[in-house]
Amino acid sequence: MTRYLSSKLTVSCLAAAMCAAPTLAATGTERVGNAAAVRGIVQLAAISGVRTVGKKVASGEPIFLGDRVTTGAEGRLQIMLLDETVFTIGPKAAIVIDEFVYDPKTSKGKVAASVLKGTFRFVTGKVSKRDPSKMVVRLPVGSIGVRGTSVAGHTDGISATVVLLGPGPNSNTGERIGSITVTGQGVTNANVSVEIVRPGFATRIGGVNQPPTSPVRLDPGQLSAITGQLSGPPPPGTSSEVDQSAPTRTTDWGRDGGRHCRWADRHPDRRALTAAPGRNPVPAAAR
Repeated sequence: MTRYLSSKLTVSCLAAAMCAAPTLAATGTERVGNAAAVRGIVQLAAISGVRTVGKKVASGEPIFLGDRVTTGAEGRLQIMLLDETVFTIGPKAAIVIDEFVYDPKTSKGKVAASVLKGTFRFVTGKVSKRDPSKMVVRLPVGSIGVRGTSVAGHTDGISATVVLLGPGPNSNTGERIGSITVTGQGVTNANVSVEIVRPGFATRIGGVNQPPTSPVRLDPGQLSAITGQLSGPPPPGTSSEVDQSAPTRTTDWGRDGGRHCRWADRHPDRRALTAAPGRNPVPAAAR
């Protein structure tokens, strides 16, 4: 049974992994996944049905189509959709699942979400794995098209930074190869979008009607700042995936940077996020 979830048509059946039977909601509110992990204050800021705005969200609670979920100053949230797409947001962030269509028998469907503000990461699930064109993540100043991979970034509502976590086509780890295409909102010139295929490379959109910059490798400190917002400080006695002793520098977002430039799903912050030595060397212009 295919799940068609949007503001116009709402018919769903829950995946067996969620231990629920197929349902048809009369209220127009459809479950698209669960709050897989919650830390700090996480609340419903807007809803599509009859639930209470301001309700605190706890781990294991359902997430419904059209819910706008926000996190507090120390809050973090991980949402797992029924096709195993995973979204994680950090403190003072907001996300909405705009559209979700999924047939568990064929993995056909569509995923559309909006990150309104804050730091985010997502790992693609079965829908994108089957057809990458069927997943899009919208930002206030642009959008991200995804081809089977994990992505992180940050938006303050007027600009955005997006980084590919990996792996790219040159990886030999055996993991799913992916890439992203980042498009600026309202852009009509020839530089409407950039493709990133190299892990650790990022692009920035400076505002509405501004094209994304050419991809450059993020400085380790900047990458750590993004991932740290999602995971918090590492437990005592463990090491983070980024060398904190490495000197930091400001990433050059010039248009002449690197050309083109998987959190893995269950343990995102235990995976090295930069290319192995000798792989994907950084172009001189991007150093």
